[in-house]
Amino acid sequence: MATIWDPITIGNVEVKNRIAYPPMLSNLCSPDGYATRNMADYYAARAGGGAGMVTIEV
Repeated sequence: MATIWDPITIGNVEVKNRIAYPPMLSNLCSPDGYATRNMADYYAARAGGGAGMVTIEV
């Protein structure tokens, strides 16, 4: 039986574990809706925390 720490393949992509960070509103985009450095840093911190997959807001 697989554990949360085991890799999983989704389509053609192998994800390092089964921990996923869901999309959440961060309000870090620019007023006209573009990504900012703060937004990139926010998601980089989430990815560096060990989640195998990070889904971002649009």
